Amino acid sequence: MRVLFFGDLVGEMAIRYLEGNLPRLRRELGVDFVVVNGENADLTDPALGKAGMHPETVDRLLACGVDAITGGNHSFDPPWAEDLLDHPRVLRPLNAGPFAPGRGYLVLEGRGKGLVVVNLVGRSAWPPADDPVWALEGLLPGLGLRLGWPGGCGSGHPHPCTHP
Repeated sequence: MRVLFFGDLVGEMAIRYLEGNLPRLRRELGVDFVVVNGENADLTDPALGKAGMHPETVDRLLACGVDAITGGNHSFDPPWAEDLLDHPRVLRPLNAGPFAPGRGYLVLEGRGKGLVVVNLVGRSAWPPADDPVWALEGLLPGLGLRLGWPGGCGSGHPHPCTHP
């Protein structure tokens, strides 16, 4: 399986680059899935220097072949953040906490393959975030059962998932 990941897509030029090149890159590289970090794609409040994504940017990225869009601390900056995070292919950090809008992971399926995309943020960049390791360990057993992994998370050991 080939996954193409673009970290920190920043600004209009980067968006245009993907629009003009992603279909070719997918074809030439034999890419199965494309994931883009889009939390800095747009200035959502130039006066305050706040980043995030406009809904139009999400539409453009998905239209050119992006399968999932991840975010981070700036996912919550724009006033329309809650609506944007409700999009089924836009992820906020899983460790943003259970009461944050949106979801922290998704399962992509296509071309006879499947990919679990989990979005986590480090606490050095965003101190209010929950511990990313604990958040991931809390997700794996239930996700493994949902996907039919042996032992819940794929390792074959009993729950909860505590392996490194």
